Amino acid sequence: MFALVRDVTERKLADEALRESEARYRTLFDTSKDAIYIITREGKVVDVNQATLDLFGYTREEMMQLNTAQVYADPEDRVRFQREIGERGSVRDFEERLRRADGMELICLVTATVRLASDGSKVGYQGIIRDITERKRMEEALRASEAKFRGLFENLLEGVYQSSPQGRYLSANPAFVKMLGYESEEELLAVDARETWASLEDRDRWIQHLQEKGELRNVELILKRKDGHQVTVLENDRAVRDEKGRLLYREGVVTDITDRKRAEEAMIRQTRELAVLEERNRMAREIHDTLAQGFTGIVLQLEAAEQVLDDGTSEVHDHLSRAKGLARESLQEARRSVWDLVPKALEERPLEAALREEVSRFEAEVGGKASFHVSGQARELSSNIQSALLRICQESITNVMRHAKATQVKVQLSFLPEAISLRIEDDGIGFAREIFTDATVRTGFGFTGMEQRARLLGGTLDVSTCRGQGTVVEAVMPSA
Repeated sequence: MFALVRDVTERKLADEALRESEARYRTLFDTSKDAIYIITREGKVVDVNQATLDLFGYTREEMMQLNTAQVYADPEDRVRFQREIGERGSVRDFEERLRRADGMELICLVTATVRLASDGSKVGYQGIIRDITERKRMEEALRASEAKFRGLFENLLEGVYQSSPQGRYLSANPAFVKMLGYESEEELLAVDARETWASLEDRDRWIQHLQEKGELRNVELILKRKDGHQVTVLENDRAVRDEKGRLLYREGVVTDITDRKRAEEAMIRQTRELAVLEERNRMAREIHDTLAQGFTGIVLQLEAAEQVLDDGTSEVHDHLSRAKGLARESLQEARRSVWDLVPKALEERPLEAALREEVSRFEAEVGGKASFHVSGQARELSSNIQSALLRICQESITNVMRHAKATQVKVQLSFLPEAISLRIEDDGIGFAREIFTDATVRTGFGFTGMEQRARLLGGTLDVSTCRGQGTVVEAVMPSA
């Protein structure tokens, strides 16, 4: 017997390893959640896994009959794919728009390589397809949201910023950049945030509060602009931390309230001035209604007593005469105290400026048109005359605002050769002369008060009015 024996152990081991490798590959191929495909150069499907069938909505039999050109939503994508894989031999994360069996378009990432025959010739392609349609939609929605947020961020009137735990600015919107007087965000971010605080003590105190409480609510702070001027702001901040409580950054919304603070201070100052003026007027009324009236009564009583005394009582006459003299002197002093209380407006500015301010008050409070003119050669006036003219102007404009329903007021200050004239004219509803007379008698401090001021200084006050034709008040007093 003759025999030929050949050792095939290595071959058997290699075959077994190959079968095991193919089994592992098939398991991976079939269970992968990504679509895996093998196609020919012409686009004929050789094999696909279940994920591919699920992705495109075909049965295996339908898929095996397809040409890949049929699944491209845009033929240009196929042309670009073939060109790139032909030049490089592979593509990675190549974005394509593909179409499902029901017509729905998918956005996919394709990673593929060329399949080679044993002789090195290209026989087809194999690769993986990953559906990123939902991810692309989310990215698009995120971009739209970011664009919307950026639009709000850029156009907010309030300042918005973020700063690092070390206190440096990380970002700022145009309103905040402009609020601090810088030209651009980059210019502001190059500045140490501590330099924008007017008080480092305030800064350290509020940063400590923010670290402990996590937020600041409606805190008034003073920041320093690039040019050194200060701006008062209302700030709302919060500290942003990670899951371990570590501070990531601070963010805040800042509102410039500088103009509002100035307006509040001006209102407080004006209220204080009005309170002082009201107190002066109250004192004047009290002096007028008590001391002056009392002294007048004394004089009348003494004169009456003098008439009933016998002619021989000369000593009594002397006492009565002295009493009358003292009463008259006291009466004059009381009147001087009433009319010589210098208005605060004249303590701070000249008469013309004070009158002009009263005229402006009509425009500010009523909204009508007001004008103020000065004519003649201006000269120095006594404080008594200045006070009387200002009081008459104040009272007249107050009457116009309260009763006249006027839309226009004209005030004329005229320096005449021997006198000074103040004329206040309005286009209001006017009134009957008898009503004006009765009203002033009852109130005692309206037109009657103006007339007394003018008369005590040797001047006159004339009121011209008629229903529906406005009112003119003119005071004329000697310059001396």
